[in-house]
Amino acid sequence: MSWRQYSKLLPYLVAFLIIVASSLIISLFATSSSVLIAIYVAAVAAVSWYGGLGPALFATGLSYLIANWFFVPSQDAFRPSAAAFVYLFVCMSIGLFSEISKRAVRRARTNAEQVRLVVESITDGFVVVDSSWRLIYMNRATEEYNRRHLLDGNSPGSDGTFPLTVGDAARDRLRRAAAERATIEFEDFYIPWQRWFEFKAAPTDEGGLAIYFRDVTERRRSDDEARKLALIIESTEDAVIGLDLNANVTSWNQAAEKLYGYKAEEIVGRSVLMILPPDQVDEEKRILSAVRRGELVRHFDTVRMRKGGRPVEVSLSVSVIRDDSGQIVGFSKIARDVSDRKRAEKALLEADRRKDDFLALLGHELRNPLAGIVSGVEVLNQLPAGDPDVRNVLAIIERQAAHMSRLIDDLLDVSRIVRGKITLDLARLDLALVVRQSAADHKSQFEQKQLAFDVQTPSHPVWVEGDSVRLAQVVGNLLDNAVKFTDAGGRISTRVSLDTDTSRAVVEVCDTGIGMTPDTIGSLFEPFAQAEESLERSSGGLGLGLAVVKGLIELHNGTIEATSAGAGQGATFTIRLPTCMSPHPKNQLTDNGSQVTDTLRVLVVDDNRDVLHVVSKLLQLGGHTVATAHDGSSGVELAREFQPDLVLCDIGLPGEMNGYKVAEALRADPATRWTRLVAVTGFGQEEDRRRALAAGFDRHLTKPVGYAELVTLIADIDQG
Repeated sequence: MSWRQYSKLLPYLVAFLIIVASSLIISLFATSSSVLIAIYVAAVAAVSWYGGLGPALFATGLSYLIANWFFVPSQDAFRPSAAAFVYLFVCMSIGLFSEISKRAVRRARTNAEQVRLVVESITDGFVVVDSSWRLIYMNRATEEYNRRHLLDGNSPGSDGTFPLTVGDAARDRLRRAAAERATIEFEDFYIPWQRWFEFKAAPTDEGGLAIYFRDVTERRRSDDEARKLALIIESTEDAVIGLDLNANVTSWNQAAEKLYGYKAEEIVGRSVLMILPPDQVDEEKRILSAVRRGELVRHFDTVRMRKGGRPVEVSLSVSVIRDDSGQIVGFSKIARDVSDRKRAEKALLEADRRKDDFLALLGHELRNPLAGIVSGVEVLNQLPAGDPDVRNVLAIIERQAAHMSRLIDDLLDVSRIVRGKITLDLARLDLALVVRQSAADHKSQFEQKQLAFDVQTPSHPVWVEGDSVRLAQVVGNLLDNAVKFTDAGGRISTRVSLDTDTSRAVVEVCDTGIGMTPDTIGSLFEPFAQAEESLERSSGGLGLGLAVVKGLIELHNGTIEATSAGAGQGATFTIRLPTCMSPHPKNQLTDNGSQVTDTLRVLVVDDNRDVLHVVSKLLQLGGHTVATAHDGSSGVELAREFQPDLVLCDIGLPGEMNGYKVAEALRADPATRWTRLVAVTGFGQEEDRRRALAAGFDRHLTKPVGYAELVTLIADIDQG
C-alpha cells in the first residue's frame, strides 16, 4: 500500500480507534443514556476536527451501531426514536460544519500563500509595520531596496528601513496616515538615488500600516517627455492631427484650429474628410493607403478647406502610428500653410517673366533712339555745312538722345528708390507752376499726335515742400504715359486743386486713351509692369515710369492712385501732396522756366571735350564768362588765375589728380577756399554723393546735366 493510499485511510482508522476507546469508557463509567450520547458526540467532534466529513460520518454510523448493539436493551435496539434522530442529526451537523470550516481554512491558507507568493515575486516593495512602527514584514523586493539602502551607509532597524526613510515629508505623511487610520497615495523624490517613488498605504487591523511602493522614475520621465511633446505639438505653428484607422480625428492641436478654423471639440471624433474639397476625397484615401504600404508622404502640396468653405493651400506630411506590438493603429498628419509661399512663388515667376520681357523691351527701346542718332550722324557727315536739313537732323538727334537719357534715368531712379538711396532737394514751391511748366514742355508731343490738351490751375499758388526737378519728372512721366496710350484725336487734361478738408494739393492727369482693367491697375505701379500693347501700337517705354512716379511721390509723403472705367474708357491718375505755408519772397521760376540772375565766372573741368564744349556753350548763351580745363592739375592752376564764382568739375579726371583731389586742393588754397564747387559726374550713387560732399564739393549733379538744371543751379548759387 502506498503512502497516499495509507494517508487516505488513516483518518478512518483514527475514527475507528476513537469510537472504540469511547465505547470502552462508556462501558466502564457510563451510568445513563445522556452520558453515552455526550461521550459519543464528543468523539464524533474529535474525529470531525481531525479527519473531516467522511471520517465523521463513519464515526457517527459506527457509534450508532455499537450503542444499539451493546448499550441499548435488546427490545429497544435499532428502534427509531427521537433521541436517535437527534443524535444522528447533531453528529452529522458537527461533521458538516467541521468540513466547511476546514475547507475555509484551507482556502484561506491557499489564498494567503498565493498572496505571499505574489507579494514576494513582484518587483515593487511591500512593507507592514505595527502600531509601534516596528517592522513586521517586508517582501523580497523590499529586501533588495533595503540592502542597497544599508550599503549607502544608512542605519538598520525598523525606522531606518527603506522606504520608511525616503524623506522627512514621506515619513511624516505615513505616520500621520497610521495615526489617523487613513488610506493615502502620493509620490516622493529620493534624493540620494535621484529616483521617484510612488507610495500607497492603508491601515491594518492591528493598528499598523501596510505600505506598497514602487519606482516610477521612468514613468515620470515618460510623462515629462509626453508633456514636453504635447507642449511642442501645441506650440508649433504646424497643424498636427491624429487619425484613427477610419480617418476619424483623434487629436487636433491649436495650430490646426488656427489653420482650418475648427475648434477641437467641433472636429475630434468626426471624419477628416470634412476639411477636404469634395473633389479631393479620393486623394485623401490614396494618401492613407500609400502610407499603410510604407510609402513616404512628405511635403505633399495640396488644398484643404477652412471652416466656412474657403480653400487654403497646405503642405502635408503623413505617417503611421503603431502600438507596442507594431500594429498600425492610426495616422499622424502635419500640415503647414504654404499660401504665402505659393504667392511668393507666383510672384517670383511673374517677376522672372517681367524681367525677361523687360530685357527684350530694353534692347528694343535702346535700339530705336540709337538707330535715329546713328542715322542722323551719317546724314550729317554727308550734308554740306550750310544745308537747311542740318537743323532738322540735329533736332532728330536731340530728340532721340533725350529719349535715351530718359530711359537710363528711369532705370537709375528705380534702382535708387528700391534701395532707398535717392535724396530730395526740398524747398517750398508752387505746385501749380511746376505743372504748367511740365505741360508746356510737352506741347510739341500733343501737337505731333494731334491731341487736345488743357491745363486747369488755380489763380493763386499751391505751396508744397518738394523737389522741383523730381516733381516736374513726376508730372512729365504721367503726361508721357497719357500721350503714349491715347490715340490721335483724343484729349488729355491736367488739373491742380486744393483740398481744404485734408490740406492736400491734388494733381489729376486724365486721358481718353485705352483705359485699364482692374488686373492692370493692380500691378500698374510695379517695376516693368506695362499694359498689353500690340506691335502696331507700341509707343516705347520700359514700364518703369509709373514705378518711378510712385516712389518719388511717396518720398514727398504723398499718394498716387489710378482709376479707369475699363478698357477703352480712358484713365485718371490722382496725386495728393501735403501743403505748406508760403515761402519768404525770393527769386522764383517764371512760367517760361527762366530766372533772373547775375552773370557768373564759371570754370568747367572735364576730360570729355564734347561735354566740355557743350556745357561751356550753354553757359555762354546764358551770358556767363566761362573758362575750361581738361585735367585736374591745370584746372587748379586756372582757378587761381581765373578766380571763378563757380567750378563745375568732373570726378573721373585723368592723371593723379581726380575730381576729389581738385576739390581738396581748391579748399586748401585761401584764394579759392570759398568758391562754389559742384561735382558733375556719371557716378550717381548715394555713396558717390556723400564722398563728393566730404571732399569739399557743395553740390553733386549726375550727367547728363540739362540747361534747365544749370539755370536752377546758377540761380541757387546767385541767391547764396
